[in-house]
Amino acid sequence: MILVDASVWIANLRGEDTRELRMLRESPDLSEIGIADLTLFRLLAGAADDRDADRIGRYLRQFPVLPVTGERSVGRAAGLARSLRGRGVALQRPEAALIAAHAIDRGHRVLHADPDMAALAVHCGLQTA
Repeated sequence: MILVDASVWIANLRGEDTRELRMLRESPDLSEIGIADLTLFRLLAGAADDRDADRIGRYLRQFPVLPVTGERSVGRAAGLARSLRGRGVALQRPEAALIAAHAIDRGHRVLHADPDMAALAVHCGLQTA
């Protein structure tokens, strides 16, 4: 499974052309694409209005929505954040550690264009797409 981060979905919604979006569009098996519940929340909360949120929600719910805030992931995510902080790296979006913990524990990869996810990949073993 590849979890697609909000950074990629936001670029898609803005009509941008990025390396990550090209990877997503060229994916031979879209059934391998998933979205974290926190990512869905972030995108729906950032919608301009209810109509826009409905449109975004309909589009994104075609992919499996994975819950990432279970007790196991929360503890693991806190440990990842502390590990980064110990290396002098502060997460701009602490929820990135929740998504990373879920992905690490389940062997998922994350497709992203996000400095927090990049730091989690370098220092904590997050696999990226």
